[in-house]
Amino acid sequence: MKRFYLLLLLTLLIIPGVIYAFNQDLTERLHGYILLQVDQHGEAWYVRDTDDKRYYMANGDAAYSMMRFFSLGITDADLATIPSVSDTTEMLASASACDYNSLANSLKGKILLQVEQHGEAWYIYPDRCRMIYMEDGAAAYTIMRFLGLGIADNDLAQIEMGKVDGYTEVQYDDSTSIDPNETSESTAVSWPSDIGTSHFGRLTEFGRIDSQLEGGWVRPHSGPFVWDWIEGTQGTYQWDQADEVVASLQGDRQAILATIWGFANWDQEQCHDSSDDTNNGFIRTMDWMHAPCDESAYLAWLSDVVERYDGDGVDDMPGLEYPVRHWEIFNEPSMQDGTVFFQDDAQTYAELLAVSYEAILAADSNAIVLPAGQAGMHASSVAYWDNVLGEISGVFDIGNIHSISSSNVFWSDDYRDYLDDFGYADTDFWVTEALVGDFSQNLSDDDAAQLTFTSYVNAFANGASVIFNVGAHDPTGGPGEASEETFEMMAAFIGAFSRVERMDDTTVLFQLPDGTTVYAIWDGASLPNGVTGTMSVLEYDGDSYQAEADHVTSTIPLFVY
Repeated sequence: MKRFYLLLLLTLLIIPGVIYAFNQDLTERLHGYILLQVDQHGEAWYVRDTDDKRYYMANGDAAYSMMRFFSLGITDADLATIPSVSDTTEMLASASACDYNSLANSLKGKILLQVEQHGEAWYIYPDRCRMIYMEDGAAAYTIMRFLGLGIADNDLAQIEMGKVDGYTEVQYDDSTSIDPNETSESTAVSWPSDIGTSHFGRLTEFGRIDSQLEGGWVRPHSGPFVWDWIEGTQGTYQWDQADEVVASLQGDRQAILATIWGFANWDQEQCHDSSDDTNNGFIRTMDWMHAPCDESAYLAWLSDVVERYDGDGVDDMPGLEYPVRHWEIFNEPSMQDGTVFFQDDAQTYAELLAVSYEAILAADSNAIVLPAGQAGMHASSVAYWDNVLGEISGVFDIGNIHSISSSNVFWSDDYRDYLDDFGYADTDFWVTEALVGDFSQNLSDDDAAQLTFTSYVNAFANGASVIFNVGAHDPTGGPGEASEETFEMMAAFIGAFSRVERMDDTTVLFQLPDGTTVYAIWDGASLPNGVTGTMSVLEYDGDSYQAEADHVTSTIPLFVY
């Protein structure tokens, strides 16, 4: 079914001097939605159903004020009957509950406050009738923007603008608008020595899941490098959302793996119709997720994106602190049942990867390109990638595998062999989605923490260069707090290791940059022969002590050094 987005972007005849009458039908259809002003800089507006007016959400403070002034109190019992999601990714991938949950349907678009608790705020997304928790003003602002719908200025003008009394509101003023395509002189920036030094990273979601691993990596998922979000109307760029994400992640001194999502509705509708809808596509607002209809338009956009964040001082994002150098071309293209990430065959993706690689390197010769993450080593995924890797050569720099609760070593052994078989023996690989365990295991929190230790150690020993923890980003909540604590301990202790060597099935050696040798041992393993003296021991749960080398036995996973 076509989303409201297409309706909102219908071009109307603009006649100078015309004053638009307020459109009641349009306003009612958009009750409770967040609208993003695509003809300007993505300014956010909330459409309130009680007075048929739109309200400007300038920032987190404004969003917080709206939570206070526009909210509706609700009891815990009533709240418990409304289906919830943990993040915007889960929201956009979920099915609508509007047809079967009458309470949620009657409250869709509302901001609810838990009156029997501490006034926790929830927003019911009207397109799904599911609620999402808004921890504070900043989270509310980010969540609502990610769930927003694009709207043209002339459509927005047909909804009356309101003003909230009782707090200081940042008023919208279009007289100061600037050309979103306008660029200014920039100063070239280089890759700092403290960025990307770790072998650990996180899957993040702006406004909900962040990461501050020392020297660590982040893979913002799913946005913000979505063609439709940046160039929602052909020839008009809106950089604010992508810039905001980049600035925030760079503020935490994280290296960014940027996923390119090359889908724009205005492009896709050129060669697809309603019979080709995804129905369950992953990216919000997208009706189709095929290879671009107008390849030249896609490549022009892709070049502009890379140019904006390459740090060469030409047409760069204002305030860019260091380059975005690592680019991933789409995501899990073999996933075409259930949640859809791509709708075309392997040969089509292979061609798209090749032309994307050329465009990225032409814009930034220092760029590093990854193919889309391979969805594990399951038979269907391998069959798809057999046809991709059989079609291309030399159009990516680092391999890319995903392991979502499907392999206790994150497929690292099988994927290394797989790349070798296709002639990529000298090519590193990353695990850009890693979730410990598998769906057949019933793990306690402690079991998950121990498995986190052994999974990461084994995957590094098998050749994985960087591993991105899915953890709390997973819709289920991930493997739990104890697992997260083990992950963070490992990232802090061995994150920047300079060498890794497997000694046997239960012993792996890590060399740290300062020359320290660290042994990871588990399943009853002892230290190798020849290691003597007093050793420092760091357990998987963070506890530490000292012991003589010949007395150290790994009844639980240990680092010993």
